[in-house]
Amino acid sequence: MNAMCHRCTAIVLLVLVAGCSEPEPPAAATTPSTEAADLVLRNSYVYTADPARRVVESVAIRGNRIVAVGSTAELEAYVGPGTKVLDLDGRMVMPGIQDTHVHALATVEPDLCDFKGEAKSLDEMVPFLKDCLARYTRATGDWMIVLQWPFGRGNQPSDTYPTLRAALDAVSADHPILLAGDDGHHGAANSAALALARDADGN
Repeated sequence: MNAMCHRCTAIVLLVLVAGCSEPEPPAAATTPSTEAADLVLRNSYVYTADPARRVVESVAIRGNRIVAVGSTAELEAYVGPGTKVLDLDGRMVMPGIQDTHVHALATVEPDLCDFKGEAKSLDEMVPFLKDCLARYTRATGDWMIVLQWPFGRGNQPSDTYPTLRAALDAVSADHPILLAGDDGHHGAANSAALALARDADGN
């Protein structure tokens, strides 16, 4: 083997030995998981919707990603000089509801007259609605909207109230009343409400 071949063999052996040796440790760097977040939400009721259905109190967000959830103490590591920190004072945070058909208003229970889906006969309905009218004091002519009326259950007529309209008229002749069906598509009205109905020409 000539001198050139000896030199080539030596170079190859050096390369192989270098490749098998331990790599040089990288320069120290902050790992992505503990870099300061852009936004930290504190003192909240955070429903994670993870498999354990955990509720925590803080969220750290970087860019458009949630990078950590946990206690305020646990997420302190994500607060840096440029981090915006919001104290939510116990308000709720939950995952976004991504759906093509969401009744957003139904996520909060309003302080209104509400059947809550409970079926009632017409004899039961009249005192229930009169109580609502008394509790939610209204001036003459004001509307009373009643939520979650179970249009497909209950509503049995009686000798006193042979029709739903008769029952609603017995509640009030001075207030337009509208029962909003619990499916979001049905409704019922009393005579005072129907008297206000107009077409596009005002007839």
